[in-house]
Amino acid sequence: TGEAPAGVYGAEGGGERPWKWGAILIASMIAALAAPNFFDRSARAHYGVGEESGAYPAVPVRFIKDLRISGNVFNEYIFGGYLIYHTYPEVKPFIDPRTPTVYSPYFFWASRLADDERVWARLEERYGIDMALLSPGTRLCKGLWKDPKWVPVIFDDRSVLYLKDVPRFAGVISDHALRYTNPCPGGETFEPPEKTGDLEGMRAELSRMTDGPAASASSLWRLLGLVSTELGDRSGGRRRAALLAEAVGALETSLALKDTSKTWYDLGTVQGRLGRKREAIASFLRAIRADGSNKDAWLGAGVAYFDLKEYGEAARRLKKYVVLADDASTFLGYRTLGRACLETGDLGCAEAYLKRAALIADETGELAESRYYLGNVYLAEGRLAEATAEYAGALGMDPGYGDALGKLSRDLAKQGKKEMAGAVEAAISSAGGGG
Repeated sequence: TGEAPAGVYGAEGGGERPWKWGAILIASMIAALAAPNFFDRSARAHYGVGEESGAYPAVPVRFIKDLRISGNVFNEYIFGGYLIYHTYPEVKPFIDPRTPTVYSPYFFWASRLADDERVWARLEERYGIDMALLSPGTRLCKGLWKDPKWVPVIFDDRSVLYLKDVPRFAGVISDHALRYTNPCPGGETFEPPEKTGDLEGMRAELSRMTDGPAASASSLWRLLGLVSTELGDRSGGRRRAALLAEAVGALETSLALKDTSKTWYDLGTVQGRLGRKREAIASFLRAIRADGSNKDAWLGAGVAYFDLKEYGEAARRLKKYVVLADDASTFLGYRTLGRACLETGDLGCAEAYLKRAALIADETGELAESRYYLGNVYLAEGRLAEATAEYAGALGMDPGYGDALGKLSRDLAKQGKKEMAGAVEAAISSAGGGG
């Protein structure tokens, strides 16, 4: 064809070079001098000797070897050498890092355009591609997930293996197809399907994979934990508790395999749902130690401290959250920080963040709550007209605040704070409520 055919089966070997034995002698001398430095495991990793755990597509390659799968695989450039070493000649890689000594500039350029749908179709046909080993998160991975001709069968933290839906792969696909689980986000993001049945399908597929080579993949266990959490949120009673406990176990297994800030955060959220607030705080703080920029972990820790009525600790974490999140801060963050500041007597902070919460509230209940606590701030500051307006607004949106305002008015009157009591009564009257 003019350029190297797909993978190593297109590479042409040459005769011995006149300098070959001299190069071997020099390399041997260098190796002898450096060898003592390689006995330590960390030194071997530093010098690039051996295989670093998680750096290569180990799980899909083991899957290929265990099931004796053969074919022409389109692979990420960085996976080529690993595939040659472990699977050639049964599996013929598309490209490997010997560029440009083996592959023409045109072929290397064409391989980089495979995520274009038209280019992919042409490469697939021209080189008889029937397997694809891809990095999660790539456009091609996402594109093949939507293509009924291609079926993902296994993944790990680094890669996803697709097989073309052809007769010779029928048995493997029947036993291992991922019909519900999209592996392309790579465990980084999780968008649960709307249909609970599809979510149950994901759980079944992921649970099945925990009995195979993918059990060593942290991303598998994290995704199983997230799926179980979502199913728990959609359930009730004992099943909810069982699913959330399952999620905790899966996330802890994921962390044992790979310690990440995101997974510590996930674990903290599930522990919080189970009412295990102290454990949740510990997990959120581990997430922060792993990545101080994890804004969600700062939020989670702040909310958990607030729930435990440790308002000073809550405010400290939530102030860091709003700095990190900036304009992306949530209603929950602003509202909880405002209330924590109110509880500690920092009225300026309380006003600032409750006003922000009120501005971005997307539900009547959220806005009513914000206005009620703003009323408390203004009342404490002696800004009685503003307190009346906020209380009236809250009561107009949610009559449930009537009882709280009625009690507040009576308590203030007993304390001899007649003007404050009058401001609260004025709010109740203007809203047409009773106390």
